[in-house]
Amino acid sequence: MCFIKFYKDLFPPADRRRSGIPVIRRLACAAVFLGALSGFTACFAHAAGPVVRIPELKFPSGEDVVVPIEISGVPGADIGGYVLRLDYDETVLTKPTAAASGTLSEHIEFTDGICPADQQAQWDYAIGIGFGFAPSEDGVLIKIRFRVSGAFTAGTTRISFVNPNAETGTCLYRDLMANDFEWKIIPAEFVDGSVTVEEKKHRLKGEIQYHPQPAHPVCVQAFELRDTLLNAPVDMDCIESDCPFSLSVPPGEYVLKAFIDINKNGITDAEEPTSDYRHIITAETHTDFIRFPFPPPALTITSPISGTTAMSPIPATARFTHPVTGFHSEDIMISNGLSHGFPDAGGVFRAAYSFEILPVDEGPVTIDIGENIAEDEAGHGNEAAEQFLLAYFLPEPPEIHYAPCDFNRDETIDAVDLELFKDHWLSSCDDPGWDSGYDLEPDGVIDIFDLAYFGDEFGDQLTGNSGVHPQ
Repeated sequence: MCFIKFYKDLFPPADRRRSGIPVIRRLACAAVFLGALSGFTACFAHAAGPVVRIPELKFPSGEDVVVPIEISGVPGADIGGYVLRLDYDETVLTKPTAAASGTLSEHIEFTDGICPADQQAQWDYAIGIGFGFAPSEDGVLIKIRFRVSGAFTAGTTRISFVNPNAETGTCLYRDLMANDFEWKIIPAEFVDGSVTVEEKKHRLKGEIQYHPQPAHPVCVQAFELRDTLLNAPVDMDCIESDCPFSLSVPPGEYVLKAFIDINKNGITDAEEPTSDYRHIITAETHTDFIRFPFPPPALTITSPISGTTAMSPIPATARFTHPVTGFHSEDIMISNGLSHGFPDAGGVFRAAYSFEILPVDEGPVTIDIGENIAEDEAGHGNEAAEQFLLAYFLPEPPEIHYAPCDFNRDETIDAVDLELFKDHWLSSCDDPGWDSGYDLEPDGVIDIFDLAYFGDEFGDQLTGNSGVHPQ
């Protein structure tokens, strides 16, 4: 008997996935090997159910892995309580996480046990994702993410799809294998109480660029990508007169048949016929490169400061869409300001150049960088940047507070302050020219009490206190 946790609630999908199979995004600088079907088993009594597609994968150690699983073909009746499970060994995988689209909510629960129950001892942990369908929707996409932390061998990880509508519980499972490098996506389908397996062509993903030899810019008119294992074209869009263009494929062995026009020095040579170029993408490489001509480097000027500011200096960055050289500080045109801290690239190709702006006066500050002041590796000059504008204002000087006895504000309490104090001796708040600043003990009269306060401060200065400074 299968140990199964069912989720009976109904969760209408948020989007529709009607065709195509999600493909794993390119893992950074790593070869991702794709595995073949190890086996499946089914036990069920329900007459019809959804189509389940689970890709078979080989994962390199230490890499983040995302398993996309598409479930479609849902019958025209409310369905709830389906569970997709990943059973795994904690010494092989990190704790997986899961996300689902096509449902208004998702439920993730870690439980013990697997399906089928007779192999329960193989795994330490399992992740279960419950979901439901509405009659008006026909699909859900679930992505499981984990990282391979140990030796990934056959039988260490299993994905199971559990159908709660059968009396005994229906489970379709698939082991993730590590000994087969062939790319396959094999969906299994519940149809009239039986399981059918069919082969599904994958769709194009990822990025490919190629440096043609000789190194003339090329424009792709049309091309065809053919899977050499199946001797059949791979689904893709036809490109007509789109230049530049880049496409993507998963690892595998392919022939890329590109129809290109040779373009020398920006002028098409009409006498040179259209060429065929065939390129093999081997199973050992996750990404191969077919480079079509880059457009001229576009340029933007950015800063974390915008609008109106009193900050000086103002940080700014000139950012090109791809690396360039030949860019210098004198190429930056600034109104009401100067550039500072511009990096010395030393002939190195860079895509980002950071510097500072020192405003000269209050008012608008603009930054302009013209076209063709730098060039990329192909010799293309850059496009001009859109003008960057902000307004600069001078900050108010800080208010200075002086000691009460420093009447002449020279930061020293001395004989000059005493003379000023004598000029207000015995004056009161009723007298013309009254100055409350000399009423050190505020009582409306400048008298002996104020003199005592002044004497305390004056005495401190005479004992080497160097006066009272602004507070």
